[in-house]
Amino acid sequence: MSTGDGRVFRMRGDLEPARSLLSRCLPLALLGLMVPGAGELTAQGCGMIDAAAPPEQLIVATDDPVDDLRRSLRRGLERDALNKLRAIPAGDQSRLASALLEVFRADRPALLPAARRALGTLTEEDALTRVLREGLGGHDARTREQVILALAESRPDVVDWRAPVAQALTDREAGVRAAAVHAVGRARISARLGAILDMAQDPSERVRAAVPGSLVRLAGPRSVATLEQLASDPRWRVRLAALTAIGDLRSQAGLELLVDALGRETGRLREDIAALLRRQTGRTYGPDVGAWRWHLKRTAEGGDVAQGDTDVRRYVDDSIRSYHLLPTASQRMALATDCSASMGRAAPLAARPGLELATQELQRFIGTLDESVAFTLVDFADRSHRWKQSLAVANARTRRAAQDEVAKYRAGGETNVYAAVSALFDLAESSLDDPFNGRYGRSPEIDTLFLLSDGQPTTGAITDPELLVEYVAERNRSLQLRIHGVSFRNGANDDGWLRRVTELTGGSFVRLDGGSEEVAVAEVRDAVR
Repeated sequence: MSTGDGRVFRMRGDLEPARSLLSRCLPLALLGLMVPGAGELTAQGCGMIDAAAPPEQLIVATDDPVDDLRRSLRRGLERDALNKLRAIPAGDQSRLASALLEVFRADRPALLPAARRALGTLTEEDALTRVLREGLGGHDARTREQVILALAESRPDVVDWRAPVAQALTDREAGVRAAAVHAVGRARISARLGAILDMAQDPSERVRAAVPGSLVRLAGPRSVATLEQLASDPRWRVRLAALTAIGDLRSQAGLELLVDALGRETGRLREDIAALLRRQTGRTYGPDVGAWRWHLKRTAEGGDVAQGDTDVRRYVDDSIRSYHLLPTASQRMALATDCSASMGRAAPLAARPGLELATQELQRFIGTLDESVAFTLVDFADRSHRWKQSLAVANARTRRAAQDEVAKYRAGGETNVYAAVSALFDLAESSLDDPFNGRYGRSPEIDTLFLLSDGQPTTGAITDPELLVEYVAERNRSLQLRIHGVSFRNGANDDGWLRRVTELTGGSFVRLDGGSEEVAVAEVRDAVR
């Protein structure tokens, strides 16, 4: 039912017979149209809505879940649409296929993972034929990409989807080609191995980054030469994908290639390589190339490593810095700070406001940077503000300017996390396929984000924590940013969404309260020195 202010509400279960409903509710409905603000009361008086339901999730519920999904999508009720995508029952699959294509065409990144999973439930030939005809055969590149990704996961048997997906390897759009490379590997279409090898030379970074995972599935150990070539690609995402695929081979030769890469890489990828080596061997030598080489030599000779050696750290990497207890080797980072009103309150176990404690640590951290690092700052409250529109090299002048910028931070307003993360995703996206990135005076590319907040998002395009997590997961699918989370609690605010964001992106999470943890920061800093 619609109210006088334009909102719509969820029906409660079964309706009474139409005649009884009209006789009881029509006069009240007319009152709701004539008297401002009376609409909600009239709907409640008819027993047609659940007054306890949150307004942003209210939508008329009918016996047609496909129509309900479409209405939620058109009215911008993303959380309601997400719930319907997750719970939509098997029914008229042809109409459901059409509705899912509408989701793909809409600019709603937070809904795309659930829509792909829903498409994976389609089993009828007519519905899947429609997906192939209208999805892969349509003009919208986003839809083609999403359909390919969904088919790669579900791999239905009732239609031939492999041939049209393989044809997408020559699509004009890089995102579609990358999805097709991924799908060919997932489906193990070995006849396309030659085409996948050729795509290691594709001009698009996102396409080359999809090649290693596909190659390992199609060629196994025979892919080493191409993976080694891609591990020297000028773009860090391609190198990361190649090194991850080399690790997946689980061979002695692969471990040696990883150690060699650890010796030549700088910045964020050193973290990734050390993690790959740790997963393969169970050893914790971190970035110590010498220790890894010693270990590989001993294992190749069949010798035992001394008991307890897994916990020995012989090496301290001066390029690793800590920010709020979180170590990082990244040299391309953004530091986002929540400046909402709640950050102006005193932190638990501390006599000073949370923002004061946060900016003190931020200024200290900026002072530790050198010219090997490029960074930017973001502060957010009702809106977000990026200090530099691109990453700035951390020379002495830039560091002083950044510290002066941080000194201007003031607490006030709501918490618009979406504005901060979307702006940084846009920054990363803009350079994803830029062939001159990091050269000829162009800005270097971000690979790491530190996100500090004291609670849930309260304003902006996305305020629902679960939707925000879905949004981050989808935007970061190709960007591969590592997001570290710093929860600066001021009470019982729920920071579960921030922890989930860090888990999804391979980052670390710390919860600070301004008390004992602040002491621990100093202790860790002294230990590193």
